[in-house]
Amino acid sequence: WIQFYVSIGGLTCFHPDEDQDAPWAAKTSLADVYSHDDAIRAIRMCAVVAVVFSRIATDLKLPFGGYGVLGMCNDSATLIDFALRGKTMSYPLLSTGRYLIH
Repeated sequence: WIQFYVSIGGLTCFHPDEDQDAPWAAKTSLADVYSHDDAIRAIRMCAVVAVVFSRIATDLKLPFGGYGVLGMCNDSATLIDFALRGKTMSYPLLSTGRYLIH
């Protein structure tokens, strides 16, 4: 399992799933799983989001790679979900204003 999100470490990218394996905690998706074609599209979109967030954070010298200013945790993944499905089950806490107009 891998996860795509903006981290407090300052990087929007794919991260390894570092959850502890526990026999009573099965890996379960809370949303519908993407088809193969949608998964490929999602990966490509993730690359664009990662570059854009990194560029904005670098150009504006945002602390923590823009974490908290551009969005938090899975907000970046919510963008992808919305782009693919036209809706999302998550509530994105994305920044507005000059940071995303940059």
